[in-house]
Amino acid sequence: MKIPPSFTNVKLAGGTLEWEDFQVKKLSNYLRLLIGLGLFTFLIYRVGPDRFYLTFTTTKILYVFLSMAVLVSVMFLNALSFKILLDPYAPNMPFFRLMKYLLYSVAVGIFFPANTGQFSLVYFLKKENISIGTGTAVILLNKIGNLLLCGTLALSSFSLFFSKKDTLRLSTLFLFGCISVCFLLFTPKGINLFKKLLGNYAKIFTGFSNTISAYFKEYKVNLLLSLFVILVSWGVIALGILMAFFAFGISCPFWKILFINCMVTIIAFIPISVAGLGIREASAVFLYHQIGLPEASVLSAQLLIFCINYLFIGIIFIFLVRERFEFNFKNIIEKIKSSGGQDD
Repeated sequence: MKIPPSFTNVKLAGGTLEWEDFQVKKLSNYLRLLIGLGLFTFLIYRVGPDRFYLTFTTTKILYVFLSMAVLVSVMFLNALSFKILLDPYAPNMPFFRLMKYLLYSVAVGIFFPANTGQFSLVYFLKKENISIGTGTAVILLNKIGNLLLCGTLALSSFSLFFSKKDTLRLSTLFLFGCISVCFLLFTPKGINLFKKLLGNYAKIFTGFSNTISAYFKEYKVNLLLSLFVILVSWGVIALGILMAFFAFGISCPFWKILFINCMVTIIAFIPISVAGLGIREASAVFLYHQIGLPEASVLSAQLLIFCINYLFIGIIFIFLVRERFEFNFKNIIEKIKSSGGQDD
């Protein structure tokens, strides 16, 4: 395909992005993928290919399967947290259907910075008669809850790696971010400002502010239960990482894994690679090395976790494409039948 020479006049037409904008995003994803792979390659070179290969070939298979089972179970917990939040608006929605939608959105989300692509879940929720405004509000509350818990746990461990002065600066920055988000979403002035930023698209998100308010007035129990499930899921993720460490003959206190993984997650939000590829692994190797864990073993464990996650996402993609193909195929057959009936 020939790329148009001009990328300067990107406009919206009929609610869809113009060709130039599509190509810019496409090139951006390729560039971020190359950056991630480059960081990963540099890590292997930094650790030493021989040491990395030797460590990886001594894997204990039992712990690999245990790590896989634990990490996959996190998807059940994520779906449960969403189910609890959605109950006031979709009480009859089957759990496994919601889980399917969530898995599809996770698969799509890896191509967007900071997993913002997971907002594609709104598209699937619309099939359940949940408006875009309500669906967006629920997803945003879930992501904010995740970020607050993750950030709080990460801040708890900053003192292990940074000076008191740096820890205070980072804590202040995190607190400022939380206050800004709360102002934007939960106050009348903030909501009005948010609507102005959206412009004409504010109409699409009708019901957003009412849904946010309802959770803090009527559905507090749902919100708190959802946060509890999210907290449990972070613990389960740490357990999966511990199993991955055991697979390569290293051990680490559970609480340190929990805190460091939250720090790694926050760092991986930096949108310079696809889904934090390379950044996550580099920060993990650095932080775990600071507490005495061997770099080669940590990198091997991170690669194992990477393979488990992307193998799982690859399987999801197969089902997503298959379902979409079957849907389109049925539509084509129906059109052929209807046109044939008209010809008769």
